[in-house]
Amino acid sequence: MAQEKALKGTLEGDLCACMEHLDPDWSDDRLNAGIRYCLENVVLLHPATVRSILERAPNEGTPAYRIGQVMGALLHQRCPGYLPIKQRLMRSTGGLLKKGAT
Repeated sequence: MAQEKALKGTLEGDLCACMEHLDPDWSDDRLNAGIRYCLENVVLLHPATVRSILERAPNEGTPAYRIGQVMGALLHQRCPGYLPIKQRLMRSTGGLLKKGAT
């Protein structure tokens, strides 16, 4: 409970709260749209944190890829609601969240 309060209003807290509203049983298109909605909104809500992530992340891949890698790692460690979504992404053969997949 204390950890939840500490994360509220932070990038990872807001992203986790959004991800917990997604359903891994949704269609690929709906899940893709939901994940993109969560990611886009957290970037708009926390631009300074996102800039900081980009400055610290290894310079491999596009900025969006690097942000996604860091956010995914944060969620994996601290957001139980993300794990079913991550498992669903790993099972997907349709290229969820891949450029040009939508």
